[in-house]
Amino acid sequence: MVVDCSRVANMQLPLLETDFSTDPSILYDVRLEGLALDEVQVLPNASISRLSFHDNDIEDIDNGAFQYLLNLTEIDLSRNLLTFDSLGRDTFLGQFSAEEYLPLQVVVLNLGYNDLHSLNKDTFDHLPFLEVLQLNDNPIKIIDHQTAVAITTLRNLKVLNLSSTGISKIPDGLFHALPKLSALIMSNNKFTTVPQELENAKALEFLNFNNNPIIYFQRGDFKGLERLRELNISAMNELTSIEGEAFGSLRSLEVLRCSFNPNLSFIASDAFFGIANDKNEVKLREIHLRANALEHLSQYMLPWEKLNIVDIEENPWRCDCHLKWMINSLVGQINRNTPDLTLSLTCSWPEELKGQSLSTLSGDPSLSRCKMVFVGRGIDGSGRSSPSLLAVGILGIALCVFGTSTFLVILLRRNRMRNSLGRQQQVRYVRTRLDEAFSDRDGQNDYEPELYGDERNKGFPIA
Repeated sequence: MVVDCSRVANMQLPLLETDFSTDPSILYDVRLEGLALDEVQVLPNASISRLSFHDNDIEDIDNGAFQYLLNLTEIDLSRNLLTFDSLGRDTFLGQFSAEEYLPLQVVVLNLGYNDLHSLNKDTFDHLPFLEVLQLNDNPIKIIDHQTAVAITTLRNLKVLNLSSTGISKIPDGLFHALPKLSALIMSNNKFTTVPQELENAKALEFLNFNNNPIIYFQRGDFKGLERLRELNISAMNELTSIEGEAFGSLRSLEVLRCSFNPNLSFIASDAFFGIANDKNEVKLREIHLRANALEHLSQYMLPWEKLNIVDIEENPWRCDCHLKWMINSLVGQINRNTPDLTLSLTCSWPEELKGQSLSTLSGDPSLSRCKMVFVGRGIDGSGRSSPSLLAVGILGIALCVFGTSTFLVILLRRNRMRNSLGRQQQVRYVRTRLDEAFSDRDGQNDYEPELYGDERNKGFPIA
């Protein structure tokens, strides 16, 4: 039963035991929101399951304020004026007696939008059943020792919200002490790299890392997160690239949300390398790449045909031969599964195709135009490159062979000429130069042509 006293003029507090039915089968959802309350006093015995003090001016909470609420499972103290001094060891004290101690049954605690810079290390000692802790939108900035100790006492914690707290680091051991943590929200913070401590969150299934100033993701960033099912890395203004094998360790990944990153122009064709042993084992079913700065996307990055949702709208697609596979295959698949996700799927380049829908370009002669680009290894691990690059590579090899052959012929002719004239010293000198020429080759790396794009792209050949 909902008892909503929110924003009621002349509301009489504190609540009295007579305000509630004595019938234990009736559970109350009590809302005391927007009443300008500045403190929480000890509440009477009542069958209250949810209690909200959202949007007040609360600075003080009496010790044991909730101890008589034996059925209480959720407390909302968000949008108040709580500080370090507001929450102490006995704030959430349960009932004591000579025979037993009955801790609060609270499962959800919302402390978001307060003025918490730190937490007393004993704050949650009387909340052994807590599963959801909201600390978002507090000026924490640094998770100090006391705060870390307070959080790590919550051995049953499953959901932790640290968004908009200004943090840039996670202390060592924090997630290791939370063996049941399955959902973590760290969006809108100041992380410039993925915190290494994240690999200790072994049970994590959901991660929101949106809106952090990360420039690129690389191999090893998500190491250890083999149970992760959904990853959110959107709204990152600094993000420019996703490197090879960045997602390779996410073997349970089902949903990737990577949208609204205005400078993300490159995703390596082997970004998912290692995600499964075979393409038929890939669990990914949704990929959201909307409103990035992508001009091309590798055909070999994923087994696209296995995906149910592909959102690649609002990117500045360059409609040339490298996008031909997308136009002839992927766009049709998107149109069949989710036709609304093709409405903003248009070309930005070349100029004559600007604004034209990709779904209308099948067979267009403009798609024969290509810039030189290295595509990378395909899904079967074989090498793949664009026709223009292949031609240039063959020509380069031919020129190298011709040049080397010519050089050797000239040297051999000189050698014979000097032998015929009996100039032994010069012959030895020429041989020395020849030896140096070949020893130089042995001491250097083989020549590799400079390629457009990332030469380390290996495509999706899932290891």
